[in-house]
Amino acid sequence: MDPHTLPASKALDVIGLNLAHQFEGLSAKITFKPLLDPAYDDLRKYCHSLRKSAKEDAILFYYNGHGVPKPTPSGEMWCFNKEYTQYIPVSLQEVQTWLLSPCVYIWDCSAAGRLLQSFVKFARARDNDAAKNQGMYPESMPPFSDCIQLAACAADEQLPSCPELPADLFTSCLTSPIDIALRWFIMCNQLPGSITGDMVMQLPGDLKDRRTPLGELNWIFTAITDTIAWTTFPRDVFTRLYRSDLLIASLFRNFLLAERIMKNYHCTPHTYPPLPATNTHPLWASWDLAVDSCLRQLPELLKHIQPSTTTEASLTTRRSTAARSQPGGPSPAPVEQPYTYIHSKFFSDQLTAFEVWISRGGSALTKRGPLSLPDSGAEQTVTLDATSSEAAHPPETLENDHHLVPRKPPDQLPIVLQVLLSQPHRLRALILLSQFVDLGPWAVHLVLTIGIFPYISRLLQAASADLRPVLIFIWARIIAVDPSCQVELLTNQGYRYFAQILAPADEQPHPAIPNSSEHKAMCAFILSAIARDYPQGQNASWSARVFDACFDRLNDEDFLLRQWSALCIAQIWDANDEVKTYGVDRGTQDKLIALLSDDSPEVRSAALYALGTFLGASGSPDLNKLGGGGSGTQHQLAERIHFRMEVAVVTGATLAIKEDASPMVRKELLVLISCLVKEWRGYFIVCAWIYWEEERRWKQGAPLHEDDLASQAVTEWLDGFGDDEARDENRVLLSSFFTIYSVLLELSVDPYEEVAINARTTVDYIIALLLQSPFIKMDSTTLNEPPITTEPKSGTRTRAPSIHSEKGQQPPSPVLSRPSITRSDTMGGTISNGVTNTLRRTSSFANALRSLAGNIAFPTMDEGRSSPRPISVSSPRSDAPDGVSRPPSPNLNYAQYTSPYSRPSTPPHASSSSHQSPYDSPRSVQEPPTPPNEFSPWDVMEALIEEDMERLRARRRTGSHQRHHHPHPTGLAGMGKPAGMGSPAGSTFSNDSSVILGLGTGAGIRDVLPLKSRFYDWCCEYFKEPQMRVSSTLTTRLVASSRWAQQPEADEPGSVQYNYQLWRQQRNEQVLTTTRTQAEIACTRCYSCHEQHTHMFAASCKWDRPVSALQVVGLPQQLAFHSFDPHLVVASETDIITYVPTFHEKSHS
Repeated sequence: MDPHTLPASKALDVIGLNLAHQFEGLSAKITFKPLLDPAYDDLRKYCHSLRKSAKEDAILFYYNGHGVPKPTPSGEMWCFNKEYTQYIPVSLQEVQTWLLSPCVYIWDCSAAGRLLQSFVKFARARDNDAAKNQGMYPESMPPFSDCIQLAACAADEQLPSCPELPADLFTSCLTSPIDIALRWFIMCNQLPGSITGDMVMQLPGDLKDRRTPLGELNWIFTAITDTIAWTTFPRDVFTRLYRSDLLIASLFRNFLLAERIMKNYHCTPHTYPPLPATNTHPLWASWDLAVDSCLRQLPELLKHIQPSTTTEASLTTRRSTAARSQPGGPSPAPVEQPYTYIHSKFFSDQLTAFEVWISRGGSALTKRGPLSLPDSGAEQTVTLDATSSEAAHPPETLENDHHLVPRKPPDQLPIVLQVLLSQPHRLRALILLSQFVDLGPWAVHLVLTIGIFPYISRLLQAASADLRPVLIFIWARIIAVDPSCQVELLTNQGYRYFAQILAPADEQPHPAIPNSSEHKAMCAFILSAIARDYPQGQNASWSARVFDACFDRLNDEDFLLRQWSALCIAQIWDANDEVKTYGVDRGTQDKLIALLSDDSPEVRSAALYALGTFLGASGSPDLNKLGGGGSGTQHQLAERIHFRMEVAVVTGATLAIKEDASPMVRKELLVLISCLVKEWRGYFIVCAWIYWEEERRWKQGAPLHEDDLASQAVTEWLDGFGDDEARDENRVLLSSFFTIYSVLLELSVDPYEEVAINARTTVDYIIALLLQSPFIKMDSTTLNEPPITTEPKSGTRTRAPSIHSEKGQQPPSPVLSRPSITRSDTMGGTISNGVTNTLRRTSSFANALRSLAGNIAFPTMDEGRSSPRPISVSSPRSDAPDGVSRPPSPNLNYAQYTSPYSRPSTPPHASSSSHQSPYDSPRSVQEPPTPPNEFSPWDVMEALIEEDMERLRARRRTGSHQRHHHPHPTGLAGMGKPAGMGSPAGSTFSNDSSVILGLGTGAGIRDVLPLKSRFYDWCCEYFKEPQMRVSSTLTTRLVASSRWAQQPEADEPGSVQYNYQLWRQQRNEQVLTTTRTQAEIACTRCYSCHEQHTHMFAASCKWDRPVSALQVVGLPQQLAFHSFDPHLVVASETDIITYVPTFHEKSHS
C-alpha cells in the first residue's frame, strides 16, 4: 500500500493491520500483536508478558527498521523514548534476557547482518557461561544458539529501492510470496495481452483450493521450494527448518524466493543457521514455466468471471468466494460459457521423471558425477566447492568400488508427497512411492526424512478401496524400518484400518486386492508391530478383535498369513494375562501345537514363538527383557489343570519338533523349553539328579534295578500319593519332564552351533541348580565323587558334526523304567566325564564336559553376560552381490553362551543363604548346622516339586490381586513335615510360605532364562527386502500401465545367474553334439559295433589309446569325470583328492 494515500494518523495503523493479516495468513494459530513505534518500557514489558504467556513455546520477534537509523555495529536496534522525542538504542543482550529461548527473529532493515552477527556472538557467550555454571538457564530451556534468525541483507548492504516493488521487499516475500513472485515475473518477462500488476492481483481462486489457478500456483510453489531445500540443505537442517513447525517451514520456503529476487538488487539475505545459496537452482525454471502457463490464461479468465466489489491488497489475504459471499446477499449472475482453465502439467511431469528414475536402475551404482550420491561431508558444508567432492574420495576408495558409487536420490520426492494431496494423481503417486520404498530401508528413511508420515497417515482415513493394496504395502515397509511408528498409528487410530482388512467378516476378496492373503499377512505384521512391547497397542488390538481375526487365519492356505497370524497372536498376549486367559478359553495353544506339523518351517517356528510368549518368553526387542511368569494367572483353571496344561504344551511341542530338520525350528523349541525350566525348575533338578545317578551306576557296571538310590526315591515319592490315579498322573508328569530334559541334552550337541549354544545355556542352568540343591548335601549321593572314565566303544554314530572328533564319546546306556527316548552316545560322557568339585566355579558345565568329548573350545566364565547379545557369525558365509535381492538368512548366529554363575554381587538385604561370591561352592556357605541325615532323597524331591507349586500359587496370587495370606494346600504327596525339621538351605520365601524344606532354589544362580528369541526380528527382514519384480503379482496389479524394470531375481531372465545358466545349457548342448561326432569316428575302428546305433559306439569300443599320465599320491580308489567340462577328480585310499582341470595342465592336490 502507499502510505501517502492515507492521512498520517491512520497510515501507521493500516500498515500494522496489513502486517498482522499477512503473518496470520502464514498460520491461523498465530496471534500477531503489532507494536507500532514502541517506547523502550513498552517493549520490555510486552516481551516479558509474551514469554510468560508462551511458556516453553517459540516466540516470533519481527523488527521492521524502515525509517529509523541502521543498527549499530555493536548490535543495537532503535526505539523511542517515552516522549517520542529521540531514539534510544536497545541492545540485543537485553532482548535475549527478555524473550529467553526458543525464539525466531526477523530483521528487516538495512545492515540487518549486524543484528544477526551480534545476536550469535552474544548467544554463544551466554551458552558458554551457562555450560561452565550449571543452573544459569531455566529448566528445559534450549540454548540461545538454537534461536532462528532471518536477516534481509548483510552487515554492509543497503535494502533495494524499486518503485515497482514494496519498500519492505523482504517482509513481503516472507508473508506474501505469490504476490511478489507474480509481480517479479511480469517485471522480468514480456507476456502477451499487456498483463499488468493490477491484473495479476485479480487472479481468480483461493490459496487453499488447489483446483483454482491461485491455489494451484501456491501448491506448485510449496512443492518446488520444499524440493529445492531438500536437495540443497543438509538432512538435519531440512528436518529442523521444514518439518518441525508449520510457521518456520512457511518462512523458510518464502525465504528462498526472497533470496532469488533480492540478489538481483545486490542484496543477500542471510539466515542462522547459515544456508547455502539456492537462487540458481534448476527448479526455479519449472516455477517460471508454471507461472507463465497460468498468466497467459489470465486475460481469458478475467473476461469470464464476475467482477468483485472488493479488491484485496494481497492475494495471500484473499478469502474464498464462499466465505466472502454473505448468506443473505444476492447470488452472482450466471456466467455464460465459462472459460475452462488448463491446469499445469508440472506434477504429472515430475511424476514421470520420478518413474523414469526408478525404471532406469533405481538404487543401482553409477559413476561419480552429478547423478551420484554426494559425500556426507559435502552435505554438511555450507559453501560448495567443486574440488571438495574429489578430495573427499581417496584413490583407494575409487579402486575398491571400481569407480562406482550409489546414485543420488530422486529430486522429486518432496513433490511426490505434495501430489498425495491431489485426488487425480494420488493413486499414481502412491504406486511410485511404493516402488521407491521397496528399494530398501535407505529409501524408507528418505521418505520419512522428507515428512511422509502426516501425508500417509491422513490417507488411512480415506474410504477408497483402490488405495488399500498400495497403502498396506507402504505401511509394511515403513513400520519394518521404523517400529516407533506404532505410537502414531495408535494415536491417530490408524490401526483400525488394518484391523478391518484382517477381520474375518471380509471374506469376499475385494476386486482391488486380488491376492488378499498376502495383504492380510502384511496387515497382521503391522498390527503385531503395533502391539510389540507396547501395552497400549496390545489393548487397542484386543479391542479391535485382532486376536480373533488372527486365530481364524491360522488355517489359511497362504503360509505367510499363517506365519504372521501366529506372530501377531504372540505379540498381543505377550505379558498380558487377560489375553492369555482368553486364548486358553478358545484353545489357541492347541491350535498352535497343531501348526507344528505344518509344511513350512517358518510357520512351525512362528507357532513355537507364539507358544514361547504364552509361557513367559519376552517378545520385546530389548535384549535385557527376558520375560518370565509362565502362562500367567489363568484363574479360570484349577491349579493342577493349570500345571498340566503348561507341561502338556511343552511336551507336545518337544515330541513334535525334537527331530525337526530345520535348525530355526529347533532354536524356537529351546526358547519354549527354557520357559518351562524357568517356572518348574524343581522338576528339572530332580530329572537331572536321576539322570546323573543312573548314568553313574551304568558307568560303574552296576546293574540298574529298583533298589538303586534314584529308583527308590521315585518309588517312595510316588507311594506318598493316596490313590493309583494320582500316582499314575505324577508318574506321567515326571516322565514328561525327563523326556524334555533328555531332549535338552541331545540338543546341546546339535550340529547347528546356535542351537547347541542355547541348549548348553539351559542345561548348565539346570546343573547349576542341581549342584546347589539339597541333593549335594546327602551322603548317599554321588554328586561329590570324582568322575569315572570308561573306554569308548565303537559302532554307533552321534548327532555331533563330522568335523568334530569322536574320541571320548560313550555308547548309549540301557534305559530301565525311563521314558522311551533315544539318547545319543555322547550324553553319557556329557554328564559323567567332567564332574568335579571345581566345575561349580567354571563358566559352563555342559561346555566343559562337551569339550572333553569333542575337543571344542567354549567361553570362559568371564564371558558371562546379563542377557544374550548378538555377535558376529563365527562361520564364514557367502554374501550376495550388491544389488541382488536375497532372502534373509536364518544362519545369523545371534546366540551366545550365558553362564549361570556370572552373577552380580548380592544385595545387602539378601537372605542368610546368599553367597559372598557368585562363584563360591555351596559347601562354602555359612549355613545353620543341620543334621545331614535327617532328610531322604524323596524328601528333597517332594520339597523341590512343592516349591514349584508354591511358585505357581504365588504367580496366580500376584496376578489376581487377592489377599497376601492365601491358604495353600499341603504338598503333592499330601503329607506334611514336622515343624522341627531343619532346612538344608536358606529360604527366599516369606514366613507364610508352605514350602516344606524352604529351599529357595536358584537364589545364588544367575537369572539367564527364558532364552531370548530373535525369530520375530528375522521375520521382519522379509518386509525390508525388495518384493516388487517383473513377475511379481503385486507389481502387475499396482503398476498397471506404468513402466517397471528393476533388477530381476536370480532365476529370472536378465539376471546374471540366469544368463550364466543359459550359457551353460548352450555350452553343454554344443559339447554333446561334438562328443557324439567324436564317438562315431572312434568307433569306426571296431568292426563289431559297426552296425550298432551311434550312441552305443563309444561304449562298445576299447579304451586302449594312451592320452596322458597322471601322478597321484597313494592308490587311486575312485575316478570321476565331469559330464561337460574337461575335469578329472581322483580320490586315493588316504583321502587325498587330486583335481586335474585339463590333461595339459599341472594337477592340483
